[in-house]
Amino acid sequence: MLLSVHQQIIDLLKRDTNLMDKISGVYEYVPENPTYPFVVVTGGNSIPLQTTTSRGETATLIIEAYSSKSYEELKNVWVEVEKLLMNQVITFTDYGEVMCSLMKSTIAYDKAKLYKVSMQMNLDI
Repeated sequence: MLLSVHQQIIDLLKRDTNLMDKISGVYEYVPENPTYPFVVVTGGNSIPLQTTTSRGETATLIIEAYSSKSYEELKNVWVEVEKLLMNQVITFTDYGEVMCSLMKSTIAYDKAKLYKVSMQMNLDI
């Protein structure tokens, strides 16, 4: 289940022309010698979700964006990612409509002079 959701999120981001016009690509991991800016959908986890009336899972994915130029460039990329994912209902193959919710978001500037924003996203499937 988690691998399918992971791939479908990558595909959804890649299909958006507004986002793709701003980045070099959407990847499963940080590529070697990347062209900035780019987005990464990293691994996550899945926890069984059971109520008295239904069964499912809560999948958690990490989405990151990187820029080597500026915070402004990173912000322009991140706005597009948020439009696509944050508090949106997304239709997944085999799962139907799923609400994406933001769990945690962080922003950083590291020693390698990279700007990075990271979002932990939950999907109740």
